[in-house]
Amino acid sequence: RIRTLFSSISQGRGHVVLTDMDPTRKKEAQGVADRAVQRAQERQTERQKSRALCTSEEASKDIKTAGVGVRAAVAEATAKPRPPDQAEAFRQIFTSRYVDPVAGWWEIDANSDAQLGFGEFTAACRRLGLEGGLSQAFAKLSQGRGHITLLDVNAKWTQQYATIQKESARRRQALSAVRDRLRTSCAAMSVILAGKPPQ
Repeated sequence: RIRTLFSSISQGRGHVVLTDMDPTRKKEAQGVADRAVQRAQERQTERQKSRALCTSEEASKDIKTAGVGVRAAVAEATAKPRPPDQAEAFRQIFTSRYVDPVAGWWEIDANSDAQLGFGEFTAACRRLGLEGGLSQAFAKLSQGRGHITLLDVNAKWTQQYATIQKESARRRQALSAVRDRLRTSCAAMSVILAGKPPQ
């Protein structure tokens, strides 16, 4: 019976994925795939715009340098740049990239617990194109709590944060149910493979 159940759930693929256990997730999985394609297209457009912008910025920098004089240009070139405020940069990039903060949060919250630990935060920063100063940014955003929530990105997103918390609880419950089913299936399979009759 278990083999029949497994083959019907896995649809002959030889493995089971979460959407097989919870069919309501198929639409959400397709939506995630569609958003990923759209983001890839947007990134390509941004890269093209960035290349054009770099060329115009370099030209304006040359004009500025010529107007200011050699000493000023040398002083400007040798001055130490101020380190960027990565916490504020994270907030701005997240807000501008994700029109829907809830959907954006699910893309960076790897374990769906409604909060980002340091590892998830650094992965999200790299995904958003931020590097350097991430420890300080995390400390500033988390305010010593050891995690970041959507409210740390924008304190006005209370409704969106409540939605994320509810969905996180639902996801944890669904994952727990899947784990229980898999434990039961694995135990039954081991009995069958051992040659003992099921009880």
